[in-house]
Amino acid sequence: MCNNPVDRQDVQTLLDRTLLGMTGIAGVSARPILRPGTGNVLWEDFGLSDDRAILAQLLSAIRRDLGTAIMPDLRLGEARLKAGMMHDMLGHMVAWMREDFDPAAGERARFQGHFDDAERDAADAAERLAALEVEVTADRLQRFLRERMTGWADAVVESVVPANGGYSKDTILFRAVRPDGLCLDGVIRRDLPFGPGENSAVDEFPLLGALFRCGLPIAEPLWCEADKDWLGQPFIVTRRVAGEANTAVWDRDETLRRSVCLQLAALLAALHSTDPADIGLAGERIPADEIADYVALWHDRWQRHRVHDSPVLDAAFRWLADNVPQDLTRLSLIHADVGFHNILTDDGRITALLDWEFSHLGDPAEDLGYCRQRVEPLMPWDEFLAAYYAAGGAPYRESGARFYEVWRGVRNAVCCAVAWNGFLNDWYPALKMGYQGVPLYRMFILDVADRLERATS
Repeated sequence: MCNNPVDRQDVQTLLDRTLLGMTGIAGVSARPILRPGTGNVLWEDFGLSDDRAILAQLLSAIRRDLGTAIMPDLRLGEARLKAGMMHDMLGHMVAWMREDFDPAAGERARFQGHFDDAERDAADAAERLAALEVEVTADRLQRFLRERMTGWADAVVESVVPANGGYSKDTILFRAVRPDGLCLDGVIRRDLPFGPGENSAVDEFPLLGALFRCGLPIAEPLWCEADKDWLGQPFIVTRRVAGEANTAVWDRDETLRRSVCLQLAALLAALHSTDPADIGLAGERIPADEIADYVALWHDRWQRHRVHDSPVLDAAFRWLADNVPQDLTRLSLIHADVGFHNILTDDGRITALLDWEFSHLGDPAEDLGYCRQRVEPLMPWDEFLAAYYAAGGAPYRESGARFYEVWRGVRNAVCCAVAWNGFLNDWYPALKMGYQGVPLYRMFILDVADRLERATS
């Protein structure tokens, strides 16, 4: 854990101020400090050279994943050699970041002492992380099926495979076979030890069941488990759906590309035209009030978890509060993360829309604006909207479009800020949390600054 809170005016605060200066938002006059002739912002000019504890923490996380997750799987001798060199160099860099270490001293014994401290710190962090990240083994899953999951007590677990990714949830694929030959290809969606969205997979389960019964392409929900003792964290189990979230299998074929986009238009129209009451949601509130409260919820989340000031997010939240769309007449269920990374396709057919953790009652323009950036490079946007309208979709209003262009980056930046807080406070010191807190946060803040400038010009 970083124990120097004063130094946490770090990457993000100073980056935000620079970005505001670059875009002219809110009248801030700050200007970026650049290396002459390069145009690149220097980390040390943001004060990071003084925040050695945070840099050491990030370097330790990178070194830990390199040593435990990457090097053991490297097959080529040269690749293993280079990875080993990186691993050792990162250890030295961690030692250099210790506040009381002066590399100019040059005494080998003293250096070795600091290097040993860095090794022990990394080992301690790895032990803490291992205690948080419970591995789902075949034996552990077998015990869960035997003692908890109705109808699968005598099944044998044949495979357990963690899926790649997972910034907010873990995804684990498994196969279990009963003595009568019935096979379950299942998917476990498990909470992280500390999630950037402050939500649980358990919360999604009732909605998934309702949407599945309505006939929408949703993975069939099979089990909801709130007791974290079984697999380390609360989780849900769904039936595995054929297909993959990989645009490379269809986006080079013009016919398939158009077909998938038109299917998405029809899917969104079906989702947005579903009566909230039919899926157990109350949609009687004034739409503008619902949207304002939802934005306020995220503003509160940022206020509670931020470890720095952010002029960009301050300005964005003020603008959002002042510009809530007033012309929406009906609330719809919104997925809020519609993109091909969350869509399974099989032989050119959409088979499932995944990851409903951000779903809420709101404005269809939010989903349309979110997917537009993915759809428009693949087919004309007006043709996509025409297909959406033909399937019963809601009007796409420009007032909503501008609002959600800003909102998209704000929501994602807040998630990254929450993840960064969890990383710094050792609530979940995984590298992917630090990654969200630095490069992903920078990307989303740049987007917010750009969209806000356009909205206010």
